[in-house]
Amino acid sequence: MTVTARHYLRDVGVWKVWRELRQRPHIDFALVDMPPGAPAAVYARRGDRAVVLIDRALPPAERLAALAHELVHDERGGSGHVDGMPPSLGDVVAREERRVDRIVAERLIPRDRLEQLVETRSEIEGHICPLVVAEEFGVPERVAHDALSMLLERRSA
Repeated sequence: MTVTARHYLRDVGVWKVWRELRQRPHIDFALVDMPPGAPAAVYARRGDRAVVLIDRALPPAERLAALAHELVHDERGGSGHVDGMPPSLGDVVAREERRVDRIVAERLIPRDRLEQLVETRSEIEGHICPLVVAEEFGVPERVAHDALSMLLERRSA
């Protein structure tokens, strides 16, 4: 775990995302009705101010993950996409988004608790799927998938 990640973790290792938002007074936050085809969440920064917009239609677990994602963008200095950027930077943006997704998974699903869950459930069921992890931690299945993938990578290394 990095020093940066440790700074944002609370209690038993679970990142308190909504509390973290309140501790960042430079961010204006709103739940909004996003137009069709728009992203479910947006982070934008201008100078020392930032705004995070999240689609109010998202279920709670998706809202949590979306906010966590945008807060990580804030920590890293902004989102990867900028209007008018050359298409050749698409791969760079995709890599940054992937990095952010992995950080979110690490913070919302603490490794020690995930390892404990995997060990316990594997003894009973033989394996564990992202849906079980998602339900246990109150996150979207894609976040659980990322956390399980990283755990497998660590065990394989």
